[in-house]
Amino acid sequence: AGRPAAAAASAGGAGRFLAAVAQQGFVSLMHLAEDFDDWREVAALQLPHDAEEISAVSATSSKVLVTASNGASYHWELRNGLPIAHHPVHDMPMAGAKRSWQSACLLPNGKVLRLASTWQRPSRGAAPVPQPELLL
Repeated sequence: AGRPAAAAASAGGAGRFLAAVAQQGFVSLMHLAEDFDDWREVAALQLPHDAEEISAVSATSSKVLVTASNGASYHWELRNGLPIAHHPVHDMPMAGAKRSWQSACLLPNGKVLRLASTWQRPSRGAAPVPQPELLL
């Protein structure tokens, strides 16, 4: 399995922070202790069993979003730094050219904006280079 993906965010209060660490089909939500000395796990979330390898995770005070290697996204709503539901909202990108999915974020309207890349040749005979794309 790959390295864990992690993100940290303000949890809404002065000096309150949360972290999301995703690896091997699980997301651990952690809160920073009031003395800023240690993180403690407050929830463990599970991705569906058929989810691809985790590429990235992002977090805000109200949401955690996991991006999988096939571009699928899974997100949970948070209230007071805790998940509202055990099962994530799942969103799959439209099929298209072979892409390497890097990350994603949730827009205020609930749509998922994804960062991906494809290999393209800048000119005839040149070596292919990754071309970044933003996709809704």
